[in-house]
Amino acid sequence: VDLMGEEAPMRSVVRTLSFSIAPKLKFVLGKHTLNFVTQVTMNRYASHRADFKDMTATNYRIGADAIVHLPWKLDLTTDLMLYGRRGYADRLMNSDDVVWNARLSRPFAKGRLLVMLDGFDILGQLSNVTRTVNAQGRTETWTNVMPRYVLAHVVWRLNKEPKKP
Repeated sequence: VDLMGEEAPMRSVVRTLSFSIAPKLKFVLGKHTLNFVTQVTMNRYASHRADFKDMTATNYRIGADAIVHLPWKLDLTTDLMLYGRRGYADRLMNSDDVVWNARLSRPFAKGRLLVMLDGFDILGQLSNVTRTVNAQGRTETWTNVMPRYVLAHVVWRLNKEPKKP
């Protein structure tokens, strides 16, 4: 419930009904792991306002992630996800974005030194604009972020064993 208008504000009521399902499937193949994830959310927005068009919109997320142990003590962690939206009146709100992230890592010095290389949004599909529907209509949020990058990490693990009595 909100008030709309400048001179004589009127009460605006928008009803929202939401349904979501998120099945997952996991495979363990030896020392490797593969996960499949899905999430579908359906939203129904309705109002008796004359200037409001009722809407049924669907947001979905479909993808997979994996942890693969490669030769030479290399580990590959990766995920590939499709984020989609359908049913919105504005074509900019109906979108499909494929996001692929990956990390390659290798331990050294008996596991005390870990070197990692991350790639985020490798396909360059993410945007710094987020469009959402709130209870009264549409909102846009602009965020100043680096949507695509590569990052190298070097981690040194310090473990000091306590003295034995």
